[in-house]
Amino acid sequence: MSMSTYNLLKKHFIPELLMSSIFILQARILKLSHVTEVSYDCCLNTCCCFTRTYTGLDSCPFCKHAWYNSEGHLYKKYKYLPIEPRIKSLYLTDCYAEVLRYHSLPRDSEIEDIFNGIHYQMLHMSDTSHN
Repeated sequence: MSMSTYNLLKKHFIPELLMSSIFILQARILKLSHVTEVSYDCCLNTCCCFTRTYTGLDSCPFCKHAWYNSEGHLYKKYKYLPIEPRIKSLYLTDCYAEVLRYHSLPRDSEIEDIFNGIHYQMLHMSDTSHN
């Protein structure tokens, strides 16, 4: 969570949430959601993230903008919430897990969604194991 988002929440919801610091709020979010924010250093113009093959570079291979400023601070970070833990958390809730398992329930002959289609049914009957 960025400081600007925290300040916005604090301004509008401070009496209800009793947010004393951004760090406490982030800890509460992590404890409740089990989802952690992932961040990568990225180009100021968001051309690329400095990961894998770009890790050793000093500037963006596309726009040539420097990775760090003259004081050695990076210009920008790309932050996101990975989808895998979010999907797993849905299955941890009984009511959502039941909703998400609807495709395995018996159906009549009408096509209601992709799971009733011929292509899905043929894939379902075939061996789709991965090596």
